Amino acid sequence: MCFNKNHPELKTGEVFVMNHNPGGNDMIHFDNLPYKTKRLGNNAYADDGELLPGLKPIFASGVEVEDHLNRAKCERAYLVGTHSFSFRRDVPAEIIAVVFFKCEDGTLKLCYHVRFQDGKEDYTAVCDSNNYKIITKDEALVILQNL
Repeated sequence: MCFNKNHPELKTGEVFVMNHNPGGNDMIHFDNLPYKTKRLGNNAYADDGELLPGLKPIFASGVEVEDHLNRAKCERAYLVGTHSFSFRRDVPAEIIAVVFFKCEDGTLKLCYHVRFQDGKEDYTAVCDSNNYKIITKDEALVILQNL
């Protein structure tokens, strides 16, 4: 479950876009996001609802975000684990978010949040790129039909 879908700071009509490190060197900076309605919140949370100190949530109008995605002709992306220890190796899972995942030692890892066809969800660290591949929806459909 994604805690941020119902983030306590969401206003009517808004969606959670991402957590942001205002003083950090994020690949995506608040100022560079294309949304006119974007705003910075106060308290960032991990998907399990745990507070993420030092980070701030970004919100924007749900209509604007949806419109931007439609105009950009974005296509859904799928992750396929390729390592022998991958959860459901060789089975495509839709990438539904990119989130910070809090590890047991307290460190944060940027992760793909994925959902398999049966609804099961998992996380894969972005930095583990030797252990997965990203494919298109059409490629995922071919694989799923052959399972």
